Amino acid sequence: MTREEILNSNWTKTKKGEALFDLGFTRLQVADLICNGNRGFSYNIWKKWNEARTANPQPSAPINFEFEFTRKFGVEIEFFGANPSLTQNFRNSGLEARTESYNHSSRPHWKFVSDASIRGINAQEMVSPILQGKEGLSDFRKACKALRQSNAQVNTTCGVHVHLDANDYSIENFRTLVKNQFFIEEQIDKIMPSSRRANANRY
Repeated sequence: MTREEILNSNWTKTKKGEALFDLGFTRLQVADLICNGNRGFSYNIWKKWNEARTANPQPSAPINFEFEFTRKFGVEIEFFGANPSLTQNFRNSGLEARTESYNHSSRPHWKFVSDASIRGINAQEMVSPILQGKEGLSDFRKACKALRQSNAQVNTTCGVHVHLDANDYSIENFRTLVKNQFFIEEQIDKIMPSSRRANANRY
C-alpha cells in the first residue's frame, strides 16, 4: 500500500502507524502524519511494531523503498573564484542561469549575485529558483556539478542556506518544530564546522 492509501483508510491510528513503519517511515514522520506531532504516541506504536517484528522475524527480501519528497524548497550557496564559464556550465547542464545585481527577488532561473560577506576573488552567491520534490533535488545536483566544473571554491566566510516551504504548517506543527529545535540544537550545531558553531560566525 502507498502512504496515501494507508492515511485514507478507516484503520486505527495504531494499524496505520504500523503500516507506515513497514514502508520505512520514521517515528517522527509517523508522529506528524497521524499523531498530530505526538512523538510519545508514535513511539508506543513503534515499540509494539518492533517487538512483534523481533519476535516473528520475516525472511529477508528485497526492499522497494522509494524516497518520498514533494515539498518546495530553495538553496543558496556562497562561493568565490569561479571561472568565466560558470553560467555556460549551468546551461550545459540544462539549467537556465543569469548573473544579476544584488537582490532578494525569486526568479524562475538560477541566479548569481554579489555578496559582500564573502572573502575571495569574484565572490558570489548562487540562488536557486523555487524547486520541488525529487526533480528539484536532481536539478540541485546538476547545479553542484556545474559549480565544481567552474572551479568554485569556499572558505569559512561561505555558507549554504536551505529554505523549506511551510505554507501547509499548522500552529501545532510550528510548536513541534520549535520544541524539536530546542531539544536537538546542540546536535545540529555539531554538524557544522567549528567556524559556524554557536555564535562563532558573525553572520
